[in-house]
Amino acid sequence: MAAPSASPSRRLAHLTRHLLASSSSSSSGELSSVGAPAAAASSPARAAASKAFAAVLVCIFEDTRGDPRVLLTKRASTLSSHSGEVSLPGGKVDQGDVDVKATALREAEEEIGLDPALVSVVTVLEPFLSKVCIYFDYTIFEFRDEAIRGHLVVLE
Repeated sequence: MAAPSASPSRRLAHLTRHLLASSSSSSSGELSSVGAPAAAASSPARAAASKAFAAVLVCIFEDTRGDPRVLLTKRASTLSSHSGEVSLPGGKVDQGDVDVKATALREAEEEIGLDPALVSVVTVLEPFLSKVCIYFDYTIFEFRDEAIRGHLVVLE
């Protein structure tokens, strides 16, 4: 079996560059279908879904060596659903949220104390319907590791 042509961190760096390029050339400025299944934007499927929508923050950053990393959280062991699971920061859209970017940023601030001023939007992926009839919108953000060091908090 042939070895992959690039290391995982190099592939992630390439994906980030691709997302940056696709978001700047996108007609809407940020919406991207990168990585989304063909049926993700299907109107009939979306109409048949429940009214539950969620937004997830995919935060890509470089560590001190310059390697790309993705920010993950571990859910509190006291939660009734998905307790103790490793996840991306995010949650259900609140009525007061302007858009899915606002939801993702609000949830990241609530869950890990990430200051929204420290991140910038790269792209918003097409939403997909989960097995439990929740539409998830993935918003890709980036930030510099040095900018947040000491700012994130552990919330249990």
